[in-house]
Amino acid sequence: MKKFAPVALIAGFTLISASLSAAPVAGRSPQNAIHESKSLERVSVSLGYETYEREINISDVPDARLRGDALSASLVFDITSQASVYAGLNQATVSHIDTGPTLDQRDDVDWFVGLHINLWNFMQNKQSPVPGQLSLGCLVEIANYTATATAGEANWDNTILALPISYEIFSPVDHSSTIHSTRFFGGPVLSQIDGKLTSAGKTSTFQERENNGLLAGVDVLITPTFAVGGQMQ
Repeated sequence: MKKFAPVALIAGFTLISASLSAAPVAGRSPQNAIHESKSLERVSVSLGYETYEREINISDVPDARLRGDALSASLVFDITSQASVYAGLNQATVSHIDTGPTLDQRDDVDWFVGLHINLWNFMQNKQSPVPGQLSLGCLVEIANYTATATAGEANWDNTILALPISYEIFSPVDHSSTIHSTRFFGGPVLSQIDGKLTSAGKTSTFQERENNGLLAGVDVLITPTFAVGGQMQ
């Protein structure tokens, strides 16, 4: 199993709300809310670009490959300091699929949801050669992809369970660096793809051939809520 996700951007943002209705809203809205947040530090936005290559079995055709890319945008919310949930939308293409056409139109918008839990931390002291934080996490994600063209369509679900080990190196507190920290991560991954391909009036099913693999990557945190990173599975 191989999958590449080279770009991910995460940034804090300000919520802007608007009301659309058939009739005007009566009166001024209340000044106070049932719950008031002091800041939006627990909320962030992620924009990503992903390229992937997976070994699959298509119906009676073994040893096939699925290659393409996807654009994504997601909303991330920190439930606690140890756990985050996220949900978003993606648009995928397929540049190659054995026995199938090139599906290079971004006409369909699909979804993904995930949960990331930080299971264990160990902070290296300043006397360490590379001071920073060692962590073990658990990541669960379910995503749906659709790639289309006039010649056909591919649709598949991808379920991922990963146990990434990360080491985050923090920049000096004297503000001599322009970044907040750099995080390196890697670990085992279990992945399952189930999908179908429709081309020339024929529909075939496909599944991922290898369900286990490795995850590796790096994140550069410009600020605690703005990061640029890449990963490979």
